[in-house]
Formats: sequence, C-alpha cells, structure tokens
Amino acid sequence: MLDLIVDDQYVKDLGSYYKKYAKQMQSAIDEYLSTMNWVAENAIKSGTTYDALNSFLVYAKKLQDIVSSFGIEIESVCNRFIEEIDEKDQYLY
Repeated sequence: MLDLIVDDQYVKDLGSYYKKYAKQMQSAIDEYLSTMNWVAENAIKSGTTYDALNSFLVYAKKLQDIVSSFGIEIESVCNRFIEEIDEKDQYLY
C-alpha cells in the first residue's frame, strides 16, 4: 500500500498566500477602477470613447470584489482540505 503524506502547514500557508495575493490584486483593481472613473468624470467628457468607458465601468463594478472573495474561498478550501484529511486519518491511525 502506498502512503500519502500531506504537509499540513504547506497547504495552510498556500491558502494564506493566495488570500494575501488576492487582496493585493483587489487593491490594484480598485485603484485602476478609481483612475478610470476619474478619466470618465474629468478627462473624456463625451463621444464614443466616453460611452465605451462608461459601459466598461458598469460591468467592471459588478465584478469589483470577485478577486478578494476568491482569495478568501481558496484559503477556506485549503483549511477544509486539511480538516477532512485529519478526520479521515483518525480511522487509519
């Protein structure tokens, strides 16, 4: 029989890393959207570029918090994975 060895700390650290990275990415996205809002309000006042930018912003705002929620979910999945492995191990050891 082949033994499977899971490094619990590595999996937990990986979840924390992705949560932190997603938070950083979300900050960059928020800054980008803030800049694009400023451009729409102050730099481009009308025309097809203005219309396209505003259409983009409507859709981008709907997705605004998706990245950070993915980071939270990844961390949760990693932690649940360790918990499930530990639960199954109780029957084996």
